[in-house]
Formats: sequence, C-alpha cells, structure tokens
Amino acid sequence: MKNVLPCRRTIQCLRMETGRYTCAMKHRHPSLLHKVSNLSYESLLLLWTTFILCAAVGYYVLSVTSPANGLRLATEGSVNFFSALYFSVITATTVGYGDVTPIGFSQLIAAVQAILTYFLAGMFVTKLLGFRQEAALDQVHRLTMDALMHRMRERLYVVRRDFETAAEAVKSERELSRRTSELLSTALTECQNVLAHLPDLYDPNELFKPLDRKHEKVLLDTVLRTMERLCMLLDMLHADGISLDREPLSREPLHELLRISSEVFQNWKTLSTHRLHDEFAALEKSLLDVTSAARIR
Repeated sequence: MKNVLPCRRTIQCLRMETGRYTCAMKHRHPSLLHKVSNLSYESLLLLWTTFILCAAVGYYVLSVTSPANGLRLATEGSVNFFSALYFSVITATTVGYGDVTPIGFSQLIAAVQAILTYFLAGMFVTKLLGFRQEAALDQVHRLTMDALMHRMRERLYVVRRDFETAAEAVKSERELSRRTSELLSTALTECQNVLAHLPDLYDPNELFKPLDRKHEKVLLDTVLRTMERLCMLLDMLHADGISLDREPLSREPLHELLRISSEVFQNWKTLSTHRLHDEFAALEKSLLDVTSAARIR
C-alpha cells in the first residue's frame, strides 16, 4: 500500500495541474467557456463551419442591400455568394489575400468572426494535443489502480490466513495464548489499515475515472470473505468460552476495526456508482454478524 499510494498522489498532482481550471469551472463557475471546452471534436468543427456560413450570408446580404457596408472586390464585378463565402473562409483561416476587402459594417462582422473562429480553432487543436496526455494519464491510472487493488487483496488474504492460524492454535491449545492473542491483534490492526484506505480508490473531485464494476465486485467479495472469516473465528472462540472483548491485547484492535468498518462501509456505499445493492447488503450483514459474534458489551 505504501509504495502504491505515492504514485497515485503523483498522478493526482499531474491531473490537478492539467485539469484544475476545467474542474473549477465545472463545480464552481459554470459558463459558456466551460460548455464550449466540453464539446466534442465534431461539435467544435460544426460550430466553426456554422460561423463561417453565417458570416458569409451576412457579407452577401450587406453587399446586395447596402454596398457601402458590404464587400469590395479588387477586380471589377459584383459580389456574389461565392465571393462572400470565399472571404469568410479566408477570414476564418486568418490568411487574408487582400483581393476582397470589407467596408462599413462588414468590417465589424469580419473582426468578430476572426476572433470567434480563431478561438474555436485553438480550442480544437488544444483538445487534440490534450487527448494524448489524457490517454497516457489514464493508462498510468489504470496500472496504479490494478496495483493498488492487488495489494489490498493480498493484504486481506494475509489477514485471513492469520485468522485461520489463530483458529488452529486455539483448537489445539484449547485456550487463547499470548502469542495467538498478539497474532490476532496484528491481523485486526492490519485489517483496519486496509479498510481505512478503501476510499482512496474513489476520487470525489472526478479527476479520475471511477472504479469499474468488475473491480468493485471483486473488492467487495474480498472484504466480505474477510469479515465472514473473522465472524467464524469469533464464533469458534465463543464456543470455547473465549471472548476477544475480554482480552487486553485484542479488545482495542477489535473495537477499532468495528468502528472503522462501520464508517468505511457506509462511505463506500455512497461513493459507489454501480448499484451493487445486494453486495453491499451482504457486507453490512457481515458487519452485524461480526459485532454480534464479538459479544461487545
């Protein structure tokens, strides 16, 4: 866990630097700029083309109805729609050959069009450049998430093995020795640490993709099996007249584990977006069973 979490924090810093402005606009000050920045490539291209066509229509109408506010050709001839469209494209692409000149009100239209179309073109290029960076960060995030998941499952597996070892020791010795009690205390503390890091798999600021359904089900099953194994151990100890609640070395870690589990499970259910109601219901039931088996007074 320790060698994985720093990597995750590094990725978070990178994403916060590249997406800080977008995230702030989304959650605090939604605006037209934010809406435009979230448009797809196709929508940006369509909007850019629409501005060109609308400006061309404006140039043409002004040139026909009010020549003093329309377009002036460098050669003899009248302005037709093709000439207006040609000038609109030239203006949008900031080329400017000088063979067509706006006069009067058309100059204002040309200025506004140049600003808007240049802005949309810049937004389009920025999205193209940012796509590769986002793809690389997503790949690093996926690998980090897989490593974090593997580490959590591995640590919970060790916890379950410790529970089994303790159960076998009690079964053979017919009592809870100090060594076995220390083993249980260590296992309970380790279980606390793993469960406390479960919220790290979720990002409330939406800088990361959420945990997918497959991984979440696997993790839920792993935690559920760990809680069930602890419940079986407590039931076996109770059948032998042993209560961890009365053992000095195990009492505090057990109480703390139950407290952390209750808080984390509720938070986990809130953060989840996959509607795994049955799985979370089974997890909550396992916590109730462990609490009951612990015979806490």
